[in-house]
Amino acid sequence: MPMTPEHTIEDAKLVPESPSTGLAVIKLNRFLPIEPMGEDSRQFALDNGTRWDVTQGERKPDQDDDDDELYVQNAKGEWVIWPHDMRDVRGRFYRTRPDAQGNQGSTAGRLLTQDFLMGSASSATGLLFAAVPLFSLLIVLLSNSALAILPVMALLATLSLLAISTGGWAIVAAVGAALPLVALALPEPSQLHDPTSFLGSSKFFIPVGVVLGMAFLFGSLRHARLVVGGLLAVGVVLGLSIILPDILRPLVLALPSAWCGTLWSSSLMSQRAAHLQWQKKVASWEDSANGTFHIEARRAQLLNIIN
Repeated sequence: MPMTPEHTIEDAKLVPESPSTGLAVIKLNRFLPIEPMGEDSRQFALDNGTRWDVTQGERKPDQDDDDDELYVQNAKGEWVIWPHDMRDVRGRFYRTRPDAQGNQGSTAGRLLTQDFLMGSASSATGLLFAAVPLFSLLIVLLSNSALAILPVMALLATLSLLAISTGGWAIVAAVGAALPLVALALPEPSQLHDPTSFLGSSKFFIPVGVVLGMAFLFGSLRHARLVVGGLLAVGVVLGLSIILPDILRPLVLALPSAWCGTLWSSSLMSQRAAHLQWQKKVASWEDSANGTFHIEARRAQLLNIIN
């Protein structure tokens, strides 16, 4: 039904979606909790960015819609304009704003410097990781055609973008992208009746040597568990691919590459949690009252002006 001025907001909520919007089915809010996520983000920003230590103005109960001024109450209960020279609204990022019980949290345990300088990682990075195994599989499918140059160029461009946005994770993605190409060198299942003919051939040592070389070249003692775990996972995938039919080999070998995006995001969350924990420990002075001595003085200054 058409909307008229007398319709209220509640009426608008009852208006059904137009059947002509055929693309409505692909809206993200049908698959992801977009609105709750947005509300959580808004609440997080208010908790950490609100200037809670000085009196803030507000709209008075009977204020006209055309009046954009903010007001405060004086000792007589009268609403007076909030003095413009007392309007400190930029957050100090010193403790969160008090909740309904007056409790506060540590801002140092919630925000990092890079949140202000760089923001969060781009959501497009996950799409780049997802594109790597797809391009790798296309190379395998078009290996006997001149058109294979197209997915090769797309794969190189994707890895270059990943190198810019994720650094060393582009190397992990590159190793994962190379695994489906190993399917072109693996033996037929019939050759497995004579294991020595395969294990002693270059078709076995070349792919295994490449994986081992990349792991030890870019690994370290600090990342020993990741290197060992990665090698075990690659070994299992290689073992499965050997005994599977040719048509399934590239798909199985693409599994490690398909997991790169998930591993990258998990790594980011783990690093952030560790950094926030360390930062909160270092900024233990935030739990003291050293940053609250000015509150009473500012409140008295405001009352002296409005009364």
